[in-house]
Amino acid sequence: MNKSIVKLFIILSSLLCFPNYASADKIPSCESHKPYAVGELGKAWKFPSDHLPIGATIGDFHIACWNILNKKYLFHIEENTQGLKDSSILKDNIPIRGSKTLTLRELTIGCQILEMINHPTHPRSLIALQETHEDVLTFLKAQLPFSWAILTPPNQPKSEDIFIYNTDIFQFISLDAVQYTPQLPKTIFTITLLEKSSGRSFRFVQSHVPGGPKSAEGCAKFSQEALRQYDPHLTTVLMGDMNQSPCTIEEALNQAAEGLNIPQPFYHLPVTYATHVNTKLEASWIDNFFVYVAKLDTVQATYKPEEVCSALISVVQLLDSFPKNTP
Repeated sequence: MNKSIVKLFIILSSLLCFPNYASADKIPSCESHKPYAVGELGKAWKFPSDHLPIGATIGDFHIACWNILNKKYLFHIEENTQGLKDSSILKDNIPIRGSKTLTLRELTIGCQILEMINHPTHPRSLIALQETHEDVLTFLKAQLPFSWAILTPPNQPKSEDIFIYNTDIFQFISLDAVQYTPQLPKTIFTITLLEKSSGRSFRFVQSHVPGGPKSAEGCAKFSQEALRQYDPHLTTVLMGDMNQSPCTIEEALNQAAEGLNIPQPFYHLPVTYATHVNTKLEASWIDNFFVYVAKLDTVQATYKPEEVCSALISVVQLLDSFPKNTP
């Protein structure tokens, strides 16, 4: 893939006139994150994944998290259980010119990731990705700037979870990864990085928590591992497609802490927009941040979709056009 074409895509995206979309003075609580009906969105859904990326700012740097929808699982979209069969997800699932395997949808995802790290006001210094297909990983290896590193869980070739981060901003300290089961390509993936400018260390824990019949078990294991990774001296961010509402994850963390007879240190960091369309044809919040903030650090969610990437604006406006349930 020609890097000049990718750069042109990013430049054009960054020149968009971003609307003043959301006000940061009204932050929804965990209780307000209730699914609400949106029906079959079909062609109106012009976004390459059924999940939306979320962002946060820690001190002076910015991070993001996104389930980019592995093409191995597009049969779920074809079954139309989420009302997205006629969306761009399947329409753009065609190989691009010059490639036998990389699709237009995956190219769009890759370009949106590059836009995030080159954002004019909120350049992301770290991004956690779930459901990463090998073709997207190959694209990122070829297109990311030289200063960027890619980390995958060690000795887990089937894992779809990756971290990418800017080595000009961070120095690598350590890595840890725990599987839910040997059969699942999902991990609880932890990296600890040193911010070079401040000399402070930060811990990032991402996971695509299992859903369905194994959801309660998955939430419990994720919460237990999150508490094992807890260090009162390190600001720690838990993130990922958690397959459950913030309240359910919060309860799982509370139960895990109670079982260990320790205070529960993590709190939910809410975003203002729903992040997923579920099989009940509802907009829901299942892609989440939970944080523990050590002394002197500050953490804030990214409230405005235009501060993550330009393509997010219209799809958030689409979801926000439907009436929400009130607590």
